[in-house]
Amino acid sequence: MATLAQFQAFLDDIQPSSTTSGQVSAAQNSVREYLRTHPTFKSIHLFTFLTGSQARDTANRPRTINGVLAKPDVDIIVVTKHTLNDKPADVLRQLRSVLAQEFVLDEDPHTRSVGIKTSAVGIDVVPIIVPPTLWQEPFSSDMGLADLSNYKLYIPDKKLAEWCGTSPPRQLKWATDLNKASNGMFKPTVKLVKWWRREHPTLHKRPKGFVLECMVGECLDVKASTFEDALVLWELPC
Repeated sequence: MATLAQFQAFLDDIQPSSTTSGQVSAAQNSVREYLRTHPTFKSIHLFTFLTGSQARDTANRPRTINGVLAKPDVDIIVVTKHTLNDKPADVLRQLRSVLAQEFVLDEDPHTRSVGIKTSAVGIDVVPIIVPPTLWQEPFSSDMGLADLSNYKLYIPDKKLAEWCGTSPPRQLKWATDLNKASNGMFKPTVKLVKWWRREHPTLHKRPKGFVLECMVGECLDVKASTFEDALVLWELPC
């Protein structure tokens, strides 16, 4: 039977290092500031925020493959003044053109984002659109993510040639609320399950981390008082 101290020691071991956290912070701040102040893009730029496992604090330290440390993934949402009348491919093309002026991009354009390559991290920049009533003057630049979670947002899909509904702020709020309701058990349990998944890979590397996170959230007993109970109960049918 593993003790709480043993679980905590393991969680400390798989936590991203201070160096990794610093690289993530510097990289994402650099991209966000660049978009905010770009001479032309700033006219359609509203604000940006960090999303994904880095924002939800469910990321583990990068794995080492053949002696080489993998780059952590960083996801940035850029809220724009684009509308549903704009073609997704055109929006992504414009964003790619702007970012290419300052950063090295992935060779193959992504379906819903623009990929940036740095020496330390890999970044996906995803443009989204919000209801025009949110950005028509006067726009509140201090709008919080909790406020934004009340609205349906859209991300472009170049292959489908359409805008798809999404809500990254709602996902962030969901993770924060669930972690609080479970007395801080949710996020560490996600980290443990993600690490187990890393150590037991499948042929097609599925399910991905986001899906695992959602599965843990749906199945976790918020009354579990130990990580041992949380992991055992999580294995039971939801």
